[in-house]
Parts: sequence; structure tokens; C-alpha cells
Amino acid sequence: MLTGDKQNPAVQIALYCNLMSP
Repeated sequence: MLTGDKQNPAVQIALYCNLMSP
């Protein structure tokens, strides 16, 4: 998840939350 700097931060946060919380 280090190559997502150019992508929207909201998407990364959502993906991270999904991985942490099923």
C-alpha cells in the first residue's frame, strides 16, 4: 500500500479499515 500515494487517500483509508475490520 506504498504505491498509492498518487491515489485518493480516502480509498486507501477505506481499504485499510476493511482489512483491519471485517
